[in-house]
Amino acid sequence: MREFKEAIRIDRCQLRGVRFIAESNRLSEEAKAWHALHCRLLEVSREMQRVSNFIWRYWVAWHTDQGSAAKVIAYMNDLRKWNTTPEKERVGTKPKCEVQAWPKEFAAAFMRQLTIAFPSVNARPLGLAVQKLMGTGKNGRGILSAFPRWMQILADEVGVRAQDVIAKAEKAI
Repeated sequence: MREFKEAIRIDRCQLRGVRFIAESNRLSEEAKAWHALHCRLLEVSREMQRVSNFIWRYWVAWHTDQGSAAKVIAYMNDLRKWNTTPEKERVGTKPKCEVQAWPKEFAAAFMRQLTIAFPSVNARPLGLAVQKLMGTGKNGRGILSAFPRWMQILADEVGVRAQDVIAKAEKAI
C-alpha cells in the first residue's frame, strides 16, 4: 500500500491520488483503503470547519455581551482624534484600548463550551484549531486601516470603509 503524504490542515483537507469509481464492485484492496481514508479525512475536515464556525460565532457573541463594540469604537475615534491633533496641542497620554481580543476569562469559558459542543473531537485537534484561529484573529492586519482586524470586525468598520473607498473611486471616474 502506498504511503499517504498529503498535509492535513485544520480548515481544509488536501487529497491527491484518490481517483477511482466508488460504485465499482471490482475495487482493489488498495482502492478500498484509499476510499476509507478519504471518507474519514473529509469527515474530519467538515468537523473542523464546524469547530471554526463555532469559534467565531462564540467570539462575536461573547464580545457583544461584554459591550466591547462600543468600547472599541470609542477607542478608535479617540486614537484618530489623537493622531490628527498636532503634537504640540495634544493633551494627556495616547489612548489605550481596554478591550482585548482574546482575554483569559473568555478563553476559559470558551474551551468549556467547545468541549461540550464537540465531544467527538479530541482535545488536541480542538487546541490546534483554537491556536490557529486565535493567531489569525489577534494578529490579523486590518483592511484600509492601521487598526487590527479584530477591532474592525467588532466596530463593523470593514465593510463601511471599503464602501467609502469604492464610492470615492466611482466619483473620480
